[in-house]
Amino acid sequence: MTEDRGVPGPVRVLALASVALLLGSSLRVLYRIVDVSGDPSQLVLTVGVTLVAATAVARYVGPRLAVVLGLVLLGGGLSWHLQQLPNDPTLGYLLADTAAYMTGKSVLEILNADLWALGFAPAPVFVAWYAAVRRRYDIAVASGGAALGFLVLSGDAGTVTALLGVVGAAAALGLGDLDRTGGDLFAAERVAVVLALMVVVALSVSLVPGGAAQTFDPSFDYPGSESSTDEPTARNLETSLVSNSNSVQLQGAISLSSKKRFTVRASEQTYWRVGAYDRYTGDGWLRTGETRAYGGRLRSPAGETHTITQEYTLEGPLRAVPAAWKPTTISGDVSNRTRVTSLGGFRPTSQLTAGTNYTVRSEVLDADARTLRQTGTNYSARIEDRYLQVPSSTPDRVGTLTANVTADAETPYDKAAQVERYLETQKNYSLDVARPEGDVADAFLYEMDAGYCTYFASTMVVMLRTQGVPARVAVGYTPGEKVDEDEYLVRGLQSHMWVEVYFPEQGWVRFDPTPAGPRRTAENAAVQSTTTVSGNDTPIPGQIAANNATTPTPRETEPNATTAGSDVQRTPRMATPYSDDEAFDPSKGRGSRSDSSSWWVR
Repeated sequence: MTEDRGVPGPVRVLALASVALLLGSSLRVLYRIVDVSGDPSQLVLTVGVTLVAATAVARYVGPRLAVVLGLVLLGGGLSWHLQQLPNDPTLGYLLADTAAYMTGKSVLEILNADLWALGFAPAPVFVAWYAAVRRRYDIAVASGGAALGFLVLSGDAGTVTALLGVVGAAAALGLGDLDRTGGDLFAAERVAVVLALMVVVALSVSLVPGGAAQTFDPSFDYPGSESSTDEPTARNLETSLVSNSNSVQLQGAISLSSKKRFTVRASEQTYWRVGAYDRYTGDGWLRTGETRAYGGRLRSPAGETHTITQEYTLEGPLRAVPAAWKPTTISGDVSNRTRVTSLGGFRPTSQLTAGTNYTVRSEVLDADARTLRQTGTNYSARIEDRYLQVPSSTPDRVGTLTANVTADAETPYDKAAQVERYLETQKNYSLDVARPEGDVADAFLYEMDAGYCTYFASTMVVMLRTQGVPARVAVGYTPGEKVDEDEYLVRGLQSHMWVEVYFPEQGWVRFDPTPAGPRRTAENAAVQSTTTVSGNDTPIPGQIAANNATTPTPRETEPNATTAGSDVQRTPRMATPYSDDEAFDPSKGRGSRSDSSSWWVR
C-alpha cells in the first residue's frame, strides 16, 4: 500500500499506535509511582522530551548506535538515582536488590521511587519509539516489553495493564509486518479482530470475582506453612501485622480471630509494636528502605529514659517480633535470626514457632505535652522528604478540611491533638464497612460514616502531612488481658494500627484517633463467645466491636507520672516520643490507663 509523501497510511498509524499502547502500559505504572512519591508532571515532561529526541535521532542514527544510546540512558538514569540515596550501596546490595524487585518487591519500596522512575523511563521510551519510527518493530517490542516485564515481575503492573501491554506488543508485530511489506487495510482489519478478542479476554480476567473472604489465621496464610494456600489473605490487617510484610492494604469488612498470639511479662503495660509504614499510596501503606542485620545494642533515645524489660512466649506461629518501644536489645531464641527494619523495628528472618521465647529491653523516653509543644518545626530534609509525602492526586479538600480543623492550633502538637479529637468525635467505629474507591483518606472524610483503625490512623496521617506535620502509621498489638502480676495475654483481637508524629529533638510520638469505647465489655463478650466453641478459633463478627466512644486527648495539666510498682498511668493516652527514625512507645503513653488490661480490637 502506498503512502503520500509525509502522510502515513492507516496501517502505519495503527502500527505506531500499537507501540504507543505497549509503552503506555509501562508508563501508566511509572506515572502512578511518581504520583505517589513525587511530581508526575516531571515524568510527563521527561517522556515528552524523550519522544521528540527519538523521532529526531531516527533520521540520522542507525539501530545499533540507538540501542547503545538507550543503554547509556538507562545506566545514566539509574546511576543518577543511586547518587540520591542516603548511603552508598555496594555492588552486592544492588544485585540482591534487583533480584528482589524481579521477584515481587514493589518499586514503591525504594526510598526515592520517583527519582528511580524518572531515571528508568527514558531508555525504553527512546529505544522503542526510535525503532518504531525506523519500522524496526521487533526492537520496539523488545524494548517496551522488557520495561513492562520488569514492572510485572515487581508486582507494580496489574493484570489488565500487563495484558493490554501484550496486546500492544502483538499488534505492533502483526501490523508492523504489514507496514513493512506493504499490506493493505483489509489485512490489518483481520489483525484488529484478533486483537479485539485479546482485549476482551484481558478485560474479562480483571472482572472475574475473587474467592470469598476468609477469617484471618496467621498460621494458615504464612507462606510455606503446612496449611498455607498462598492466597491473598494477607490483606487482612492482622495478617499484615504478624507477617510483618512491607505493605498494608486497606480493606473493606474484616473479621478477626480470638486465638492467642503471645504472652508477655513486663513491668509496664503498653502497646507491643510490630512495625511502621512511611509511604502512603492512596489505598494502603508501604515501608521503604532495607533491613539490616541485628548486630547488638541499638541506639537509645536522646532524652531521659527508663527501662522496660519484656519476656515473650509465643502461643502460636508468628512472623513478627512484638516489642515495646524503643527496643535496644533482644536475646533468646530469635536474636540470631533477627533483622532491623529501616524504621527501627525488629523483623525475623523466618517464621517463629509456638513456644519461642525471647527477651527485649526497651528504653522508654519520658516527656509531656508541654515539652512537645516547645519542640518547634525545625525538621531535617530527610524527615520532610519521607514523612510529608502524599500522592499528588490526593484531593485538595483533604488539606482544606484539615486547615479548618486546626485553624486555632499554634504548634504541631496541637494540630495532632485536634485532628485526633476530630476523627474520634466525627466518625463511628465498625469493622463492617465497604472498601471505598479512590483515595482512602478522602473517602473516609467525605463518604464514610464509620471505619476501623486502619481508616482512622491512615486518615490522620494524611491530614497532618497536608499541614506540614511529619507523621506515619504503626502497627502492633494493644496491651492484652492481664492474667497475672506483670503478665499479659495478647490475642488477635488486640491487633491495631495507630499514628506516630515526629517532634524535633524528641522523636516519634504515638497518637490514637480510633474511638476507644467500652472495650472491656466488648472484648470480654467476644472472648466468652469463642470459649464455647472448641478450638477457640471462631472469628469475631465486625459488629461486636462497633462503638463510637471517644478517649481523652492528653492535657498539659495532667502529670506524666507513674506510681512505682503500679499500673496506674496518670496521663491518659499521652503521646510517646521516639528517637529519629526508630520510634518507641513508653507506657506513660497514649492509651495507657489503669483499666487497659482489657482492650478491644480497633
